[in-house]
Amino acid sequence: MKARIFKTESQIRKIVQEEAKRQTTEIYDAALRDATYQAFAVMMCVLHNEFGFGGKRLRKLKDRTEDEFMLMRNGMRGQKYDTMYCVRYLKDKFGIDFNESQYDSNGKYHVRSVKK
Repeated sequence: MKARIFKTESQIRKIVQEEAKRQTTEIYDAALRDATYQAFAVMMCVLHNEFGFGGKRLRKLKDRTEDEFMLMRNGMRGQKYDTMYCVRYLKDKFGIDFNESQYDSNGKYHVRSVKK
């Protein structure tokens, strides 16, 4: 391993800042990935328990969802395709608004009417 020799304090500060930024990004990415997987696992449990999805359908859902994320990452036919497109689509088509919750900030349940 080649040793680095730093001549100035500003060079050391720059390298430390760059490393801190890299590590922070890595930590945020891991936290986001974990939260996404956990939310997806809860949704899949609901699909199994409430709607009878079995292992085959749940695996297909997981695989197709991962395919959609790859389309978003790589682009789709020259058009912007991202998660916000899906959020808008569900709101426009079915009235499903992810900014609304059936629970308030204190965790109290509020019954909402279902839009069709």
